[in-house]
Amino acid sequence: MQTAEARQAALSGQGGRQPELLLGADSVRNFDAVVGGSAMESLTFILRGQALMLQGDYETARRLFEEHLPVAMSNGLARLGSSLLADLAWCRLNCGQPEHARQQAREAEIELDPACEVDDRAATHSRLAQVYAALGEADKAASHSAAAASEWAKFAAQQRDWTLALEAADLRTAPC
Repeated sequence: MQTAEARQAALSGQGGRQPELLLGADSVRNFDAVVGGSAMESLTFILRGQALMLQGDYETARRLFEEHLPVAMSNGLARLGSSLLADLAWCRLNCGQPEHARQQAREAEIELDPACEVDDRAATHSRLAQVYAALGEADKAASHSAAAASEWAKFAAQQRDWTLALEAADLRTAPC
């Protein structure tokens, strides 16, 4: 959750590098090793890739995404596909691979499922806006930026609704 929040902040131009995110991802991986496996091992590597990307280690993040994204998507994380492909495009761009980044961004657009979670749609559009802006494609960047703003507003409304529902059920705070 901390990585997701840091990613959201980074996509909106806020927040800085958070080295503790990598510690959290490594902690999950180490726990999995101690207990002898993981139900979604590829997700741990994706989480690590996101933490590394947020720290600016685009090359290592790119390698992790390339290696583990296909497995993660085939293991039930296809709903995150567009968002993660957009992150991979961002990594490729920051690794000096603009044509690969453009291709990956197009793939992210194709994978974008209108039925996926609103925050995943928002993250996809935000990242694609960054990628296309850096590639000098202002129209595409503006289109994705507007879509991202709309999706983030929907996500904020969803969070408010959940908060109100939890408060109505007297479940907002944990019992003592």
